[in-house]
Amino acid sequence: MCVANLSNLKLSKNSVAYNLIFFIEQNLVICFIKNLNMRLIFIIISVVFMSFSVSKIEKGIASYYGDSLNGRRTYSGEIFNNSLMTAAHKTLPMGTYVKVTNLKNDSVVVVKINDRMPKSNPRVIDLSKAAAKKLNFVRAGLTTVTVETIEKPE
Repeated sequence: MCVANLSNLKLSKNSVAYNLIFFIEQNLVICFIKNLNMRLIFIIISVVFMSFSVSKIEKGIASYYGDSLNGRRTYSGEIFNNSLMTAAHKTLPMGTYVKVTNLKNDSVVVVKINDRMPKSNPRVIDLSKAAAKKLNFVRAGLTTVTVETIEKPE
């Protein structure tokens, strides 16, 4: 949450000073306006930005989870299941959906990020075995991919 405090901003023709506090959360701005006696006058909630997403595309090496990790808790708190379409990433927020494209054969999968990779890991993403099968690289173990953030699929 981003908070901005614009103290003593003059809002009216009679030069009465007000204290404005803005709370910016995603597409909403909540504005609390207080007079000099610090009494809350009113609250404004308004949509101020159009919602849009900027797609981030990364290129690198993908690997997949071994079967020994089945049943363990992921960073997000979910129980890992190698038959689900999930993945680990270094920085993307938990619950982000990404489109992964195998650059060696052009196969594509959509997975949900539910685990964290160490920042020192040289790979760009670690996929579930189900995702690796759809991308056709289980036998090879590693492949070159692009990872693109997308909106939540329907």
